Amino acid sequence: MIRFFKTIQPAALFSIPVLCIIIWLPGLFRGEASVAPYDSLLLNGVLRIPAFFQMLISIALVSVGAIYLNHVSVKHEIIYRHSYLPALLYVILMSFHRDVIQFHPLLVSNLIIMMALDKTFSLFKNDSPVSFIFDSSFLMAIATLIYFPAFILFFLLLYAIYSLRSFSFREFLIAVIGFGLPFFFIAVYGFWTDSLGSATQNFFARFSIHKIEEGLAATKQLLGFAIFLALLILLSLIRLRSNFYRNAIKARSTQEILFLFFIFTAAGFLFLPKISFYHFTQLAIPFSVFLAYYFISAKKRLWMYEVGLWVLIGFIVSSYY
Repeated sequence: MIRFFKTIQPAALFSIPVLCIIIWLPGLFRGEASVAPYDSLLLNGVLRIPAFFQMLISIALVSVGAIYLNHVSVKHEIIYRHSYLPALLYVILMSFHRDVIQFHPLLVSNLIIMMALDKTFSLFKNDSPVSFIFDSSFLMAIATLIYFPAFILFFLLLYAIYSLRSFSFREFLIAVIGFGLPFFFIAVYGFWTDSLGSATQNFFARFSIHKIEEGLAATKQLLGFAIFLALLILLSLIRLRSNFYRNAIKARSTQEILFLFFIFTAAGFLFLPKISFYHFTQLAIPFSVFLAYYFISAKKRLWMYEVGLWVLIGFIVSSYY
């Protein structure tokens, strides 16, 4: 499988939606797609859609997200070879447990965050950065409205602007304006309809500082998968670190931003009153790229990497039962 997706083959691209359909197909027969926990009032209308169409939308979002993440990884030289492994690993990690193969807000939020990252990475040596900064901060605000803990990624965006460009107060101000604009429009609408106070209270009441003990109890159901995935991520980061200074400056900057993306996302879990399995799917964005880099850089004993990938898939399949 690794050999197939490492090479530049159009068939690998078309196989991503097919793979997603195969993995997510069991969700159609569990009758649970319409009772997924939601973080955002903006997505409550999806509950009215039949479960079959919810699943079709979910499959489409995961497939598009996988292909788009692959495009961003290659376009901005996060990985040094043209490969479809990031797309493959994104589909796998977005399906790590039977409770996540259903429609949930992060399917939409992840896709919007990828668009924001694409705009952000385009700032490197860009002579006209204003539109990219505004677009990326605006998209990050939309992702926050869908999944509230994503607000913490705005601070990652500010760091990315500082890292990819020389310091400019004007550019930071544009980012703040772009991030605040959607909230301003919603506030104006709430003021006109005399619902601003109640809507704000109901929105923030859904989130609170998370108790760590509750999160640890939930991870016991996927202990083997979590340990093995953590081992692969650690090996990926070690490989990434060993080749870090061999990469171009842009590649190093984007890899650093993705590593901080992982840190910021993990910190965002603290703002959830209860952690569900689908919350971890946001980590699929950086983890897919890290693992893809690890597998692509394999030159000797490729069968060991193949076995590692199949063991990871085996843990995921076992969680479905």
